[in-house]
Amino acid sequence: MKATYSLTARPRDAKGRFVKVKITSAATQRRDKYGRFVAVGKLGMAKHNPQRLRDSRGRFISSNSTKKVYRDKHGRFAKVPPVWYRRKTTFALPILLLSIIGVFYFAWQLNKPIVIEAPVAAQEVNQPTQTAPDYSKVTVVLPKSMPTRLRIAKIGVDTSFVTITKKADGTIQVPSDPFAVGWYDKGPTPGEMGPAIVVGHVDRPGGTAVFWRLRELLPGDTFEVDRADGSVVKFKVDEVKLFPQSDFPSEEVYGNLDHAGIRLITCSGTFDRQKRKYSDNLVVYGSLVVEDQTISYQKP
Repeated sequence: MKATYSLTARPRDAKGRFVKVKITSAATQRRDKYGRFVAVGKLGMAKHNPQRLRDSRGRFISSNSTKKVYRDKHGRFAKVPPVWYRRKTTFALPILLLSIIGVFYFAWQLNKPIVIEAPVAAQEVNQPTQTAPDYSKVTVVLPKSMPTRLRIAKIGVDTSFVTITKKADGTIQVPSDPFAVGWYDKGPTPGEMGPAIVVGHVDRPGGTAVFWRLRELLPGDTFEVDRADGSVVKFKVDEVKLFPQSDFPSEEVYGNLDHAGIRLITCSGTFDRQKRKYSDNLVVYGSLVVEDQTISYQKP
């Protein structure tokens, strides 16, 4: 009888004994999506090979390299150019630099103290000689009528009125609208006997407000107030004063008068960012002009 020999030698251990061979079935031979054999874990799940890295043109690159492969316009390998020479950053860098400069500029502006210049009337200005009105000869008898509009041509003010009152702490309210002026409802209306109180903002977050240029008024300047009864009363600036808010002369500003007057009040001085308030108040004193008025008056 002729002997047959296996082409595959059986494995033996160190003592020459045959050992059992574990044959993997074809069902357990796993391949990845590229057709390559992959190892099979204890749970029978294939251990996928890591995906190979490719450049922008689809060519394989080394997975050990963390640097981006750079090629010139002809596809040849080239040295990576500086950031400021790259096409994608040509316009991005100037914008980034301008943004950084803008952030620092606005941060500096926010921390910069806000200071409003002193009123022009307080400076050395050649003012025309004004003759004080003789209230002993004329007594205005304007009835009460709500103010509807304020016009100060010299400083470009043409705005409406809102009604304001006294707060719980005893101070006067301010209008919620920075472009409107408030009339204090506990005092007389413009044209009545006594001081009519008108309050307005000097600025607002991000810009100016209705009384920003109030400090430019000088004695002798005039302005007008429209009233609900259809009449228009004209006032003349008598004086402009600046008072610290910590020592505001309430009696002088709000006290009774023997004639029809008006007080235009706003903030001034230096703005305190912690207290959120200005250091001073600007007060414009005015009196009713009775010449060429379409209102009735009588002599005592």
